[in-house]
Amino acid sequence: MTHKTASLWKYVKTADGWRYCKPVTKSNHKIDPRRVLVKGKIEEYPSGVYCLHIGGRWLPVGADPVEALKAQQRETARLAAIANGFDLPDAIKEESETIADAIADFMDGYKIGKSVKKTTPQMQHTLNEFLAVCSQRNKRVLADLDKKDIMNYWQWALDNSPTRSRRTASNKTMRVHTFLKSNGLVFVGKQGDPGKWQVPAFVEELPEVYDLDQLQQFLFACDPIQRVKFETLLKTGLREMELVYLEKSDISFEDRTLKVRVKPSYDFQTKTYCEREITLPVDLIEPLRAVMDSAPGNLVFPTKSGQPHRKLLRECKRIAMRAGLNCGCCDRKGRKRDQNCREHAVCEQWYLHKFRATFATTLLQQGIDIKNVQQQLGHRDIASTMRYLAPSKNKDLKGKIDAVWAAVPLDKKPTVTQ
Repeated sequence: MTHKTASLWKYVKTADGWRYCKPVTKSNHKIDPRRVLVKGKIEEYPSGVYCLHIGGRWLPVGADPVEALKAQQRETARLAAIANGFDLPDAIKEESETIADAIADFMDGYKIGKSVKKTTPQMQHTLNEFLAVCSQRNKRVLADLDKKDIMNYWQWALDNSPTRSRRTASNKTMRVHTFLKSNGLVFVGKQGDPGKWQVPAFVEELPEVYDLDQLQQFLFACDPIQRVKFETLLKTGLREMELVYLEKSDISFEDRTLKVRVKPSYDFQTKTYCEREITLPVDLIEPLRAVMDSAPGNLVFPTKSGQPHRKLLRECKRIAMRAGLNCGCCDRKGRKRDQNCREHAVCEQWYLHKFRATFATTLLQQGIDIKNVQQQLGHRDIASTMRYLAPSKNKDLKGKIDAVWAAVPLDKKPTVTQ
């Protein structure tokens, strides 16, 4: 009888990003802790987390190659026993649950009801990092964790962020907090909570928007389909995945509306779990109609084979470079090679959410009521929409401030009183 197998992989950060790679085995059948196979070539990556791949499921088993190999052998024996009719629904657990086992159990429940395409991999990636950091501190069992472990992970996330982003470090730390809290370990609290650690604050940055010249140059460098695609982002305020899974049936040319809906067939869930209806501008109707007539399948902007096109960010950056819009100041560090936006399509000034911010700011600048803008964006609370008031008020504010200080005669010769 055929049965599932447990293959062993190592989750490492390569020059092309994080990926699962096969570990290299020595002649004595032991795992080489420093080397893995990347695209068929042996490369050195001493850091990382070993994972078992079992029937489409990734199970982290720690950073120790010896323990990882033992875990593979145990799981292989368990799966063989199940295939031979033994009733072993769960792997034999240790007296104290390991961090790796706890992560696997947590992820089984976490992915239910989540957007598997994006949210679940982010959580899995973060917890794999946390497991690797814990392994460096010789922490293997869940019960051994304390406040210093999550503090240490925050510092590690900050040090390993390409831009040393405190926001990124804090967001990752809160994901770890969610995992620990589900296991009854609460080390994070608010200021004043006794015995709790407060995650360091980060600066709430103002939303960035594209100016008219940038948009004109960018759209001029697009091919006809790309132009309609990015104009749709700009003029509807759609999020990236909302555009990726936009179906032809979501658009009504008669009513000039676009509906953002759940797509069970693609396992897509709206961010705020609320569907919404967006008003389409009249100049987008005919271009959209032409694109939909030529697109294969049921998606509006699919790949040539009719599948979801999930490489929009890469496409955006390549267009920006082709248009000569790269800032020339971005440097991206990699293990094998460094890239800068003077020669590569990696400019950090060009990203998809900036089209959404430009949409919101433009509507507010033109006097659209903030409640209507909130509905178009799909925000649950008005505070999220009010962030876009700051850049929209800048031009008006400059004129008013100029008028205020023009009325204050600081250059006038003072009157001397006797």
